[in-house]
Amino acid sequence: MTIAVSAVALAATACSYIAPKSPPTSAATPTLTQAELDVEAANTMVLIVDDLPPGWSATTHARTASDDADTRRLAACVGMTSPARYTADVDGQDFDKGNAHIETNTTVVPTTAAARADLRALTGRKLAPCFLALGKRTLGSALVSATLHRISVARYGDAALAFRLTARVKSGTRVLTVYDDIYFLLKGRAEVTALFGNIGRVFPASLERSLVRKLAAKLKKT
Repeated sequence: MTIAVSAVALAATACSYIAPKSPPTSAATPTLTQAELDVEAANTMVLIVDDLPPGWSATTHARTASDDADTRRLAACVGMTSPARYTADVDGQDFDKGNAHIETNTTVVPTTAAARADLRALTGRKLAPCFLALGKRTLGSALVSATLHRISVARYGDAALAFRLTARVKSGTRVLTVYDDIYFLLKGRAEVTALFGNIGRVFPASLERSLVRKLAAKLKKT
C-alpha cells in the first residue's frame, strides 16, 4: 500500500552531501516487491466513483477487527486460503443510494494452486452452511431466516460465480427482507468479490450486470 518510506529518507539525506568531482548520476528506480506489485494490481480491480451512474454516495470502507475475525472464520470453515497468506487485500469504497448498497474487494493469493483450491471451495458443499452460520452468529436473534443459492453469471476471467443471500431480519417491530447478491471473479491469483445489496427488493438487475462487466474488464487488464 505504501512504498518504502526509507527510500525517501535516504534521498533527503543524500541532498545534503556534495561531491564536486563525482559525475551526476540518475536516481535508481525503486524495485517493487511482488507483494507491492500485487497491491498495485488489486487497487485497479475494485469499483470507483466513475464506474457508477450519478446519484450514488461514496464512503471509505471501514473494516473492523470483528470483520477481519469473521473473514478468518469463514475462510477456515469453507476451506479457502487463510487471510494471513494474502499478498494483497484491498477494499473499494462503499456506495449507497437509498436502501441499495455496493461493496467490492480484491485479494491476491500466493499461488495459482491456492486460487484453484479456493474455486473448488466456493463450488463445494461447505459454502452455504458456513455462510449461514456466520450470519446467525453475527445477527443472533435478529435473524429470522436466511437462504443462499447460486444465481447465473457470465463467464469472466478463469471463473465467475454468484450467489444470492436472502435474509429476513428483525428491525424493531418490523421484519425486513434483505437481498445480497455476491459475486466472485477469479483470474490467476486475483480474487475479486462484489456485493450488491438492497432492502425490500433485489438490486436493480441491469445496473448489477453492468457493474460486474466493469469489474471483469478491470480483471482482464491485469
